Amino acid sequence: EKDMQDYLDSGVCFGKAGAIMVEGFCKPYIKSVTGYESCAMGLCVEKLKNYL
Repeated sequence: EKDMQDYLDSGVCFGKAGAIMVEGFCKPYIKSVTGYESCAMGLCVEKLKNYL
């Protein structure tokens, strides 16, 4: 419960789709990611590299 309150108090959840991030404050609480983390952040860098 303290972790949840710390998360809300930090303010990082505001302005996020679904109120979650896959980096920074939230990273330790995510058990696994299927696919590319960069896609969840808004731009799939791994796929973009093929076009650069």
